[in-house]
Amino acid sequence: MKVSDVMTPECDVCRGSDSIVTVAKLMALKDIGFVPIAEGDKMIGAVTDRDIVVRGLAGGKDVASAPVAELMSDDIFYCYDDQDCSEIAANMAEADPCEGRARETLRATQRRGNGHPC
Repeated sequence: MKVSDVMTPECDVCRGSDSIVTVAKLMALKDIGFVPIAEGDKMIGAVTDRDIVVRGLAGGKDVASAPVAELMSDDIFYCYDDQDCSEIAANMAEADPCEGRARETLRATQRRGNGHPC
């Protein structure tokens, strides 16, 4: 099975300069908890709803004006739509030395409505 078989074809993306509240509003509007952060056509990071709460609100950031780049994760892994899902799963297992589980990467892996993870 290829990544293209299980991925969401269209993805909302924000810029690192977008405010934290802008990204949070997008998450609420789209009912999502993960947003890739890009500059031009290059993915530079990702932010989750948990990042906004823990690093943003609890971290004392001014969420109305602080750029999301201040709390995004920039040590991200990505894949291409023509890669095999088994290859992606193997890469995820290698990403974390803790019992072969890729906690951060796995948390960002999306599921389609049919419940098939990649």
